[in-house]
Amino acid sequence: MRNRKLLLCRPDSGLCDILCQIGVTSQYAKATGRLNIVDTNFRNSRHFRDDFSRYFISLDENLVLDIGAHAELVDRLAAYPAPLTGRISSYVPEYDYDARCYRDVDTGTPLKLDFDCDYDAPLILHHATSRRGDPIAALERMRLQPMLRELILRRCARIGEPYCGLHIRATDYAMDYRQRLEKMKGRIEGPIFLATDNAEVVDHVREAFPDRPVHSFTRFQKEPGTPLHCRPADQDAWDVNCDAIADLFMLAMGKSLTFFPLEPNIFGASHSGFSLLARDLLRKPMLVRHLLALPYREALPA
Repeated sequence: MRNRKLLLCRPDSGLCDILCQIGVTSQYAKATGRLNIVDTNFRNSRHFRDDFSRYFISLDENLVLDIGAHAELVDRLAAYPAPLTGRISSYVPEYDYDARCYRDVDTGTPLKLDFDCDYDAPLILHHATSRRGDPIAALERMRLQPMLRELILRRCARIGEPYCGLHIRATDYAMDYRQRLEKMKGRIEGPIFLATDNAEVVDHVREAFPDRPVHSFTRFQKEPGTPLHCRPADQDAWDVNCDAIADLFMLAMGKSLTFFPLEPNIFGASHSGFSLLARDLLRKPMLVRHLLALPYREALPA
């Protein structure tokens, strides 16, 4: 295993983009014969800040979900980009909003791979954030860790009946959710499961739907308006990451899903990637069962 060429994937963004990067690097690693090592716990990254292996189990022999046994090896190998050779464990990334990529602070070198190229270096680095890639391709290679699976099932049991999923992103991205909620109130029936990154949204949705239960399980550690996934404190990372993953799956397990367009933003995104991924998973109940290790004949809990 140590003689294989390596791809070190450091996805540095929210959950959807992380899965996009794992998906595209897994496909590339398979095509080029590399071992794909995912490191979401790099000391200089801004997001997630914990080993992905604590939350998911890899079912793909070419996919490793933490740097683990390879941590001492990466600084010994010739690397691409070449200026990172010898300091894979210590470089500092900085996001370039114009180029839409991370760069090495010391040299300005872009830290993303070109997936149309093959590389000779024993170790290649992809430190990136992007929706380019297939998050489903990542999830098809995994299963949830039992502890996280049980958390999701417990939260579903607390709702106790089929529910409508509602996702509202309202921190670094903005949307006119108040007006849009008012227009579609009559189309939501029964309990509501609300996934949001802003505590103020929870209060507003409960005021907007006083005649029905609104369930939200996120443990907010930051002030309203601040993205939860950006630089979580070490003591908060587990709760923040578990809540994000649980919210994604619970949105995908509802009887319906409602989300809204984003206001114009610097990334040109029309919708939250999290919303779109939840929608795609809602359309793939067999994959959700697979990830939760549920019997295929058993109805999804809701």
